[in-house]
Amino acid sequence: MRVGASRSVFYSPPPPLQGFNSTIFAYGQTGSGKTYTMMGTIDDPGVTPRLFADLLSSIASPGFPKTAHVTASMTEIHNEKVNDLLTARSDLRIRENESQTVFVDGLSEFVVETAAVLTKLISEGQERRAVGKTKVNEHSSRSHTVVTLNITLVRANDPERLSETRSKLHLVDLSERSGKAGTKGERLKEGAHINLSLSALGNVFNALACGHNPNIPYRGSKLARLLQDSLGGNSVAVMLLNLSSAKASCAESLSALRFGERAKLVKNSATMNIDPVAAKAAELRLENIAEGQDREARGAHRGVGAVVLAPHTCANKGAG
Repeated sequence: MRVGASRSVFYSPPPPLQGFNSTIFAYGQTGSGKTYTMMGTIDDPGVTPRLFADLLSSIASPGFPKTAHVTASMTEIHNEKVNDLLTARSDLRIRENESQTVFVDGLSEFVVETAAVLTKLISEGQERRAVGKTKVNEHSSRSHTVVTLNITLVRANDPERLSETRSKLHLVDLSERSGKAGTKGERLKEGAHINLSLSALGNVFNALACGHNPNIPYRGSKLARLLQDSLGGNSVAVMLLNLSSAKASCAESLSALRFGERAKLVKNSATMNIDPVAAKAAELRLENIAEGQDREARGAHRGVGAVVLAPHTCANKGAG
């Protein structure tokens, strides 16, 4: 897992366009600029709109060799409840399918083709996010949000879709720990849930950093469960740490750095997401092509031998 700055998280080409899962985390204390880092402004776009523009402009370019289908969803985890920020559905359940892929049951997905449409969609979801006033930040985010793009790619002129890849891009805005926020009442309850989920996420980092630990506590929180495929698994991951320069925030800054240090110890192993049935069909096709070429080569060799040997045999008979 990489720890970097917002302007250095881009790969060329981006991993999702190569069939790899990718995740970008933003973490830090309240008021340190996490949401600004991820969303930015119209004049100074953040990581999310920049990445949207990069991905979708690459897909729309004339030289792009694949056809693409992109859908977007936006999930909020507030007080350990999973909500759909694009349709305002609440208290959804996290499930696992037969292939052990984690998903949110009932989560809406919208087809997107341009960065402008996608950015507008996410901005509308951002308006539904739970925020509240604290001692440190008047508009403090009181929930974790996960923006997910599901990207399906197929090479041009591949009607059987044997080259199909399916990848995910997660953009995660983590809420801050409740420390000097001066919360009480409902804000205090939210802070307790935030602290527990971040502690559970830290426990996952610790377990993954230990090496071959078969008991990773992904079920310790909804956040860790939702991001299971991004934590120590099949994903390219980057964490952005936001720190405050204020002297009074020294302890929170140190805590954020330690959190990032634990995340940095996690070793992911990203692989290209090719459908196993399509991959096997493509493998068999290549084997058939190779066998056909081998038969043609042997047949050509026998044909050349007959032309050369027949006159030679006749000549020997004549001499006898």
